[in-house]
Amino acid sequence: MSDPMSSPDFLEEVGVRLASDLLQTTYQRAPHTVRETVQWAGLPIHEPRMLSLGEYQPRIGYSHPSPLAMHYLFEGEAEEAYDVSWVAETGTRIKPGDPVARCYQVSTGNVSVQTLDFHATVREHLVVRNTKVRTGDPLVRIEVPSLSLDLSIVEKIVQQSTMDLALATNAVVKGYMGSIGESGQIAKSVVAVQCRLDLYKNDMEMVTSQLVDALRGAGLSAGDTVVVSEKIISIAQGRLFPLNLLYNNDPKNGDSTRSTLLLEEVRRYVLDVTMEDLISADSLLDWPDGPTATAGVRDPNGVARQLSIRFEEDLGTKCDVVISDTDTGLDIRQPLINCITIGATPIGATGGLALYECMRVANAAEFTRGSNRSIPLVICKPHQRRALRDRIGAHRGYSGSLDARREGLIAFA
Repeated sequence: MSDPMSSPDFLEEVGVRLASDLLQTTYQRAPHTVRETVQWAGLPIHEPRMLSLGEYQPRIGYSHPSPLAMHYLFEGEAEEAYDVSWVAETGTRIKPGDPVARCYQVSTGNVSVQTLDFHATVREHLVVRNTKVRTGDPLVRIEVPSLSLDLSIVEKIVQQSTMDLALATNAVVKGYMGSIGESGQIAKSVVAVQCRLDLYKNDMEMVTSQLVDALRGAGLSAGDTVVVSEKIISIAQGRLFPLNLLYNNDPKNGDSTRSTLLLEEVRRYVLDVTMEDLISADSLLDWPDGPTATAGVRDPNGVARQLSIRFEEDLGTKCDVVISDTDTGLDIRQPLINCITIGATPIGATGGLALYECMRVANAAEFTRGSNRSIPLVICKPHQRRALRDRIGAHRGYSGSLDARREGLIAFA
């Protein structure tokens, strides 16, 4: 019996899906390489990612049509509505640079001429009469006689993914070395700040004061990084809900329907909770109101900045702050900060650290505090050459959680 994964039909569809992923993924990683103007018709559109052949199950009797059917997406110069006037009627063969449609911005009348960069045949106008379009809307269905891929694009994507994994792995190793005082750079050594905090629901000021008191006399120096447990901040912000909701619909079981149901239920307690918050949920078994769960942190970057301000004002020490979580998203294959993290995830930070450094101190703290040592704070002390870095304690530059896509520099040179 022949292997279905070696059949021509299977390999052809895999090639089409790979091309679809490349057209989308490449734009994310190298916008100068390809325009995000096409998507395959009849194939599901998903978040940009590389195709895993192991995920594909061939359909019996499947044969991909030839030529290839595609949707061309409207690309306007402004995020506003446009009226469409067709230039190329259905059946028209288009050469590179030929106009397909003239679109008129409703508010100004400015014209945006839509052209293709490749040979194609117009098969269907996807904008009906009296309907307007915005950037990203399907404009026209076209057929492309052939599609070739520059394999260097594939090589770059694979190389970048490998480097991301290597960076995360190295952060774990160097974080562990820092936790035993045998590393360098941003976490040459660590100081465990052991204390018990009285955590009050909806009382960030009270918790911040306790963090200041815990750091007083702990040897905090200028240029250090204070790593704070995500759970502490979540409690202080009052982001709590009954733990049994997690038992009923665990977001880590991979069932999207049940996860959506859980999100709706938790929003009865925490209005602005997101699915990413629920992935990072922690349990509080001995909470006074009964078994409780935490629902992430609101604006971790902003919290890190506010803590750094208080530490400088009350302790006279300018330092960076990282909010760290024990989750990584690996169990459901969903990175929490749009890049791979291993061991622990920095979800918020001030501006004096590259993202890679945030990973290192998060792991150094994780190895130091464990799960039952009453160590909510860890001070990471840098090597002398990293103690006088730029933007220590400054705001990260964007709100919310850390996001690798918004970082100008992942790791220093």
